[in-house]
Amino acid sequence: MTMTGAEFKTLREYTGLPVAALAKLAGVQERTVRYWEDDSRGSRVPDDVVNTVENINTMLDRIVDESVAAVRARIAEEGKRPDSIALIRYRTDEDLWHYDPAFQPLPVTVHAAMLSRARIALADLHVRTWIIYLDRDGYEKWLDGRADSTVRRTEWASLQPPPE
Repeated sequence: MTMTGAEFKTLREYTGLPVAALAKLAGVQERTVRYWEDDSRGSRVPDDVVNTVENINTMLDRIVDESVAAVRARIAEEGKRPDSIALIRYRTDEDLWHYDPAFQPLPVTVHAAMLSRARIALADLHVRTWIIYLDRDGYEKWLDGRADSTVRRTEWASLQPPPE
């Protein structure tokens, strides 16, 4: 698919993918990514690179859609909206990859972009959200030897005090 440099840059930024991370994924120098995004030189973004960024965008949309569907199901089951939902943000790429290996090799900024999308989608359902950092030591202590899971991270997050 032909995409202008401006369209490509917008999509890359929307996914939260920094130039350096895309360059690494594409196996090129950062200046090459900047060249692709500069329409003034008639540059063309290679189709495989466009596909890579579109696939990341699709993955983020799918995760948000699945999360919103789960909240809708919870609302239907309980007959009321949750007071608020805590969303977990990871501080480092390593923490993200440890707890959510599906994101590897994507940087934590891509996960942050997904959180932003989730907040918007949940706001459309009139569900209040807040974002907290995963405190790895505190979480592991809370686990107390139990196996990690998305459900357990969500439970841990729900026990954290919301902002005032």
